[in-house]
Amino acid sequence: MKKLILILVTVCCSSVLIAQNHTFFPPQPENARWTYLKWDADGNLKERNFYAVESITGDAVNGKAVVNVEIVSVASPTDTLKTKLFYRFEQGECILDMGAIFESEAFGKITKESMKDAGEYS
Repeated sequence: MKKLILILVTVCCSSVLIAQNHTFFPPQPENARWTYLKWDADGNLKERNFYAVESITGDAVNGKAVVNVEIVSVASPTDTLKTKLFYRFEQGECILDMGAIFESEAFGKITKESMKDAGEYS
């Protein structure tokens, strides 16, 4: 369940960032990399989020981008989430493709683990 919540929070945070700045990826080139650090209220590092643009096709008017994401918890470094985010560019808008995320292998694994933790999956 913890991993499911973590991916949903990541997706929501990504959506907020994109909503604030429609140039979130363009003009980011392929292979661009960046890191976000998350801190708690006491100033302790909680999480490292690594992003890397895997590919961009087309342009900001009509294109697509794939971004690799790795989220590492400081408290539990072995509890790492790796996934891909898929974006479409339509008329200058950057749109997160939620359908592709829900169909991804990482999301399926998280769902199975969450169901297993809840006792609903064997």
